[in-house]
Amino acid sequence: MDNNNKPVQAADAGFYSQLAPNNLPAQRDDEIDLFELLNTLWKAKLQIVLISLLFVILGGAYAFLSTPVFESEFKVTTSKANELYPINKSELVSLSPGASLSILREEFVSAENFAEFYLLNMARFPEKPENLTEQQFAYQLFSKNLKLVEPKNKKDEVAEVYLGLNYQYPQGVDGYVLINDYLSWVDTKIKSRLKKDFLGLRENQLEENQKKLNKLLADYQVNTYAKIERLKEADEFSRKELQDSLAALKVKLLALNQQRIQILNENIAIARQLKFKKPTSPSDAKEQVTNVSSEVIKAEFSSLDQLPMYFRGYESLEAEKVELSKRNIRNFPSEEISELERKIKMLDDNREIEKLLTRKQPKLFLDAYIELEQKNTYLNALEMHEMDAHLFAMQSKALPPIKPIKPKKLLILVLSGLLGGIFAVFFVLVRSAMRNRQKSVELV
Repeated sequence: MDNNNKPVQAADAGFYSQLAPNNLPAQRDDEIDLFELLNTLWKAKLQIVLISLLFVILGGAYAFLSTPVFESEFKVTTSKANELYPINKSELVSLSPGASLSILREEFVSAENFAEFYLLNMARFPEKPENLTEQQFAYQLFSKNLKLVEPKNKKDEVAEVYLGLNYQYPQGVDGYVLINDYLSWVDTKIKSRLKKDFLGLRENQLEENQKKLNKLLADYQVNTYAKIERLKEADEFSRKELQDSLAALKVKLLALNQQRIQILNENIAIARQLKFKKPTSPSDAKEQVTNVSSEVIKAEFSSLDQLPMYFRGYESLEAEKVELSKRNIRNFPSEEISELERKIKMLDDNREIEKLLTRKQPKLFLDAYIELEQKNTYLNALEMHEMDAHLFAMQSKALPPIKPIKPKKLLILVLSGLLGGIFAVFFVLVRSAMRNRQKSVELV
């Protein structure tokens, strides 16, 4: 039994003696042997160089075969105030240099605005991909290829004022011409919009003034109608008052006439008693007068000589009585009656009413109407020569580029070589590690 076990022990001892040296590196797998690493890389230097060269070749192919991309930009700054006078002289639109530059900025950052320009100049832009609509491609160009250029002023520095637009475009496209044309197109569009605003404001004011003019005429018609009616009413009441006064006056005068006749009767009776047939003087009738009672002596005196009326004689008194008896309400001689009748007659034709009714151009008698018409005439005379104005001052025009900004060939070659070297080193190290692991497995 003992002899049989010895060979087995010897074999086991040899086996373990062979495994012992190989287990030592297995325990050191997690440690990096720098010398061995460098040795591995040195042995594979040709592979590293070839892989790096392959990357350089691929990078060079990309750098020299890809379409070059160029860049152009313009910059504008504020114009002078007098250069905006052709716009500001319109009086309805006011634009300062700062506001003008702000409007330009709003137009530059508008994708819709650029899309409109693109649709007008599609043949001058890069070819549109088939999977995009014209509008979508215009937005893509605007978002990827155009960039607003503005100063980044610091607090301690003097603030710069300018505005620009940068455009990146592939070879074969006249990008600098396009970007300059875009500036001119935006300039024209802004001016056209200002002109449209001016015309709209003027039209609105003219319409508003016309409404006021129509209202003034309508008010005039109403007021004139009311005035005529008031005048007619006043004339009617004046006529009635005058007619009443005339009737009352005639009654009064007739009463006075009857009273006069009564007085004449009395004086005629006295004259007959005194036998004064003809006019008699006091000296001729002295004796007779002394016999007249005191009541008769106090009778009415004539207006000529202040003598008692009967001294005129009963013939003249009777003649006067006959004429006075003929008077009636229709033919009573009186200046007051004539004056009242004249006034009543004048009321038949009111010249004020006639004047109002026969006016052919009532607006000429309305000061407010004339003033508004003058304003309208002035508004119609206002003009805007927007194309003579300068919304900005050109700081730098977009010029033909000297060289492309993409691809950067030297940088691509350097990066390709560097990337190829890194990849080659990684590849060599990974491959070496895999080989060593495979050997270890085989040994086990």
